[in-house]
Amino acid sequence: MSNRQFQRTECSIPVVLFYGPLGLIRGVTIDISPAGMCIDTGIVSLAPNASVNICFISDKENKREVFRLEGQVMYSSSQGTGLQFHNVTPVLAEIA
Repeated sequence: MSNRQFQRTECSIPVVLFYGPLGLIRGVTIDISPAGMCIDTGIVSLAPNASVNICFISDKENKREVFRLEGQVMYSSSQGTGLQFHNVTPVLAEIA
């Protein structure tokens, strides 16, 4: 049983992260919710609790929107990197 506040939606959206020690990192979402996302960063591993800047474009229902968010790395494994957004907004609820 999950303790998550929001349901996750599986999706594949290109994402760019800015992570201080490494600079820009490209990834692809595995799933997303209004509170965070899991992304595939390939062989790149990010430190838990690290701050990241997140940028992605949503094209849901022919409505294109650019998201620039701040977040925190919750975990990083071969299964993906879990990010928690610092600000949960109603707009994110629409795309998740």
